[in-house]
Amino acid sequence: VIKGFSTPKAMYRALWENNGKIVVFDDADGAFKDPNAANILKGALDSSDPRYISWMTEKRGGDDDLPTRFEFTGRVIFISNLSIQQFPAAILSRAVHVDLTLTLEEKIERIEHVFNVMGMEPGMDDVLSLIKENAPKFKELSVRTAVMLMNIRKAEPDDKMFRRMSLYHATT
Repeated sequence: VIKGFSTPKAMYRALWENNGKIVVFDDADGAFKDPNAANILKGALDSSDPRYISWMTEKRGGDDDLPTRFEFTGRVIFISNLSIQQFPAAILSRAVHVDLTLTLEEKIERIEHVFNVMGMEPGMDDVLSLIKENAPKFKELSVRTAVMLMNIRKAEPDDKMFRRMSLYHATT
């Protein structure tokens, strides 16, 4: 699993070192913006058999154990918050994509489910009530948002102040 930023060479290395495995890129959206990284990904996702990935660059000093070319036999999974329209067409055409965008109601349902799995803590009902009443106003609604509101609730026993602070953080 590779989370966050990855240079093209680091991506190439990760694919080489994990060849034959499933490589997961989580929130590594910068890879789509870098043409070199995108070309490496296109090689990894190509529909031809066999698939070859190349890193054809002059080596400058020091030892570099990476081959300039290898057959890639693994699989790649991308987890991203980007909309499908933000992905390069060349990547999309080589990939199976699943859009897991949730409606506002589905997000609230998901938060309730996570809270129930966690076990009801004092204040959770207040947080869920606040979310249900104000969800359309939130700049982002996610489990992380709910956890942030839960932390505010734990720190602020006064209901009026809790609501005020929560709405400020969730809507600005």
